[in-house]
Amino acid sequence: DPTEQFAELIQKHPELRVKLAALEAEIASKAPAAGKARIARLGLRQSLDIVPASPTELATQKTLRTLAIKQLVIQGDKETDSAKMLIDLIGRDKFNDTTFDDTILAYTTLGYNASAPAAAFLNSRLEYYNLNQRSGKNTPRDKMLVRELIAAMKRAKNPDSKAILFKSQNDDEY
Repeated sequence: DPTEQFAELIQKHPELRVKLAALEAEIASKAPAAGKARIARLGLRQSLDIVPASPTELATQKTLRTLAIKQLVIQGDKETDSAKMLIDLIGRDKFNDTTFDDTILAYTTLGYNASAPAAAFLNSRLEYYNLNQRSGKNTPRDKMLVRELIAAMKRAKNPDSKAILFKSQNDDEY
């Protein structure tokens, strides 16, 4: 199981391309799902913590982040640490096209994660968008996010989400 060697590379090597290669190698290995999910979490953490120094590094960072998030879904990750990183990623949304894909992917993955922090965050975000909808503040971009947010909440199947989903169901704008 190569997980420990790849974990060390992701955590300690200074170059993003090496971190990405370590994640790709772990995914391709015969490591158990728990190891692959762990390496994906480490890759996601690195993609959030490192400030890229060039356009090439920025592209590599985005690839690392996207691959790590998709791997969390594939491995069935339900860790609260993953949910917290995804929530952090959504918090970095710049409300434009440059961050839209990351935000949508994070909402989608929170629905698969379905941990308590994921469900609580999804509920609070939908409540926020519901309030904005009533006052006419939601943009077309917001409405696209809400559609994915609702789908994520349905995937999470958290009983605490039923009331807020019911409120949203009557709004034709979503």
